[in-house]
Amino acid sequence: MVQPMQLPARHAAMRPVVEHEYFDHRVVPQLEAYLAEQASSGTYDFEANKALLKLYQFFPDLVKADMVALAAGKALMALPAPDFAALSYLAPAAALAAEPLTSLARALDALEGARYGAFWAVTREPEAAALIQRLPGFADQARRVALSALAATFQSVPLSALEEAVALSGAELEAFVGGLGGEVKLGDGRAAFARNEFNQMQPKRFKESVEFEKVLKAVGTLSG
Repeated sequence: MVQPMQLPARHAAMRPVVEHEYFDHRVVPQLEAYLAEQASSGTYDFEANKALLKLYQFFPDLVKADMVALAAGKALMALPAPDFAALSYLAPAAALAAEPLTSLARALDALEGARYGAFWAVTREPEAAALIQRLPGFADQARRVALSALAATFQSVPLSALEEAVALSGAELEAFVGGLGGEVKLGDGRAAFARNEFNQMQPKRFKESVEFEKVLKAVGTLSG
């Protein structure tokens, strides 16, 4: 259900900047503009954003907190990929200890822990909400992450559980589910997920582990 974000249209054109000018502070404005483009267009280039944060490490006087926050927000949207954790190791300590990154970290913890009500509550807090407004598609991407986790664990859940997971109900929920290509069906107060390799009972398999030489010794003992 989780759909990877597409690469930006300028992805190929930015490769030389990302791959060959890694330590040139003069490319920082280009990478910042490229990140802003990703935020507004709903696209994503992890390697370019990682390059920007690495340059911030080498040139701390160039750090822009809003760019660090945008990179972190896009990385969170890339779940279940571990991009947020990867960028956290590169982000300046001051940015990690300040809003909105502290809120994003709490949101990530709640989402990965299937505490969906807590996740949506964090996203409505002023600091997080202001950042999310700059990230089109954030909410729907988070909903797909939640649905994927539920579908990998259950064949069906109470409708109330689905409503909490995606923060939608009524006609909005029906419209969202309708766009998932039949992967979720609503009815009789429940939400049913399409069968997949994870949400079905797996038959137990027993493996013979007795070595042939031990069998021969046992036979010899019994026949001796």
